[in-house]
Amino acid sequence: MPELPEVETVCRSLRPFLVGKTVEKCEVKEEKLIKSSTAAKFVQDICGSTFTAVNRRGKYILLETDKGETLVVHLRMTGKLLISDKTEKVGKHTHVRFILNDDQKELRYDDTRKFGILYLGDRQKLSELNGLASLGYEPLSEEFTPQVLAEMMRKCQKKIKAFLLDQTKIAGIGNIYADEILFQAKIHPESVTKNITDEKVITALHFAIRDRLSQGIKYGGSSIKDYVNSFGESGSFQKMHKVYGKYGEACSECGTILEKITSAGRTSTYCPHCQKKY
Repeated sequence: MPELPEVETVCRSLRPFLVGKTVEKCEVKEEKLIKSSTAAKFVQDICGSTFTAVNRRGKYILLETDKGETLVVHLRMTGKLLISDKTEKVGKHTHVRFILNDDQKELRYDDTRKFGILYLGDRQKLSELNGLASLGYEPLSEEFTPQVLAEMMRKCQKKIKAFLLDQTKIAGIGNIYADEILFQAKIHPESVTKNITDEKVITALHFAIRDRLSQGIKYGGSSIKDYVNSFGESGSFQKMHKVYGKYGEACSECGTILEKITSAGRTSTYCPHCQKKY
């Protein structure tokens, strides 16, 4: 599933093209992807809308329109928002097409597994969209400080991996970046969150969260399977991974063989020597 860096990369690739474009026609092939209304009403409401901004909240893409509405897109496992040539053959996994007032390009939503969502609604009523309203801190924002992190951790009895994956605490972190963050911070994924009280360790975790996510964005995200940005380009941050997907390999820091466990319902890869359990 695309995580914060991948979704941010999609937004950055979309923004210069999409802002100012008007939807002249919309085609929906897979109605179950539309969560705000019937497909017919979705088409009726989006047509004539001009996109005014492209934003992100956690793993959600927010496409603002001049009608006071927001098109919310969650890519889930295999969703893609692609800027495609109008003459390009429509693929079998293209489920929504937005034909724009552009001579050459259009916006397409592709989704192999069809788990994604598209929701069009009043900007002031997005709290009605389950999941979006309950999102926690944006980890790259000024509001997310080491002190804020420490206070959240002090009250949390979950394992630290589960804490990082909890979207109501910190928005946008998934399995890939959680593993990389914990390795950089030298924390075992099964550590009990509230047991991590050392200020230096918490500061290191805060730095690792911001650093790994920022670096992920810098390198265009992690293309593990089929993730690409809106131009169809793969990211390269997977080449910088230290632990994710490297079970059985030697730790880049100490040479110990990396192990894996199931933590928070997800597989975690870690170094038993470098990462301390609290």
